[in-house]
Parts: sequence; structure tokens; C-alpha cells
Amino acid sequence: MLHRVLAVPEGVVDVEVHDGVVTLTGQLDRWSTVRLALRLSAQVSGVVQVVDALGYAVDDAPMFALRTGGATPAGIA
Repeated sequence: MLHRVLAVPEGVVDVEVHDGVVTLTGQLDRWSTVRLALRLSAQVSGVVQVVDALGYAVDDAPMFALRTGGATPAGIA
């Protein structure tokens, strides 16, 4: 899903699922890409929780805050 929707290369993000809890591990390019990956994963049927173990190279959160009037989305576990 991440490859198809966000163009994340295969093998960049490891996904583990146990009893509906999804853990995403790896390194993405931007903070905003991490946020999108977490939100997309949470929308998959049967997922009850998403654990964020992702890193990012560029912190574009300040740019996101400027576009949304200072609000940034709440993190996911």
C-alpha cells in the first residue's frame, strides 16, 4: 500500500502486524510522509492501533503548520 500510494520503495518500511496492532519501522524522506503512512495504515480494515517506529530525514512539520494555520496533527502511538 505505501509503495502504491506514497511511492515508498519496497523494503524501506517494515510492517509487522499482531492482533490488529501494526508497527511501522524504517526511515522515510519527510515528516509529512511519515504522518501520511501512519494515517493510511490506521484506515486499513482490522487495524486497531498503529505504532510509529519510523524516522525521517527532513522535518517539514513547520511548513505543514504554516499551511494549516499553526495546527499539526496529533501523533499516533
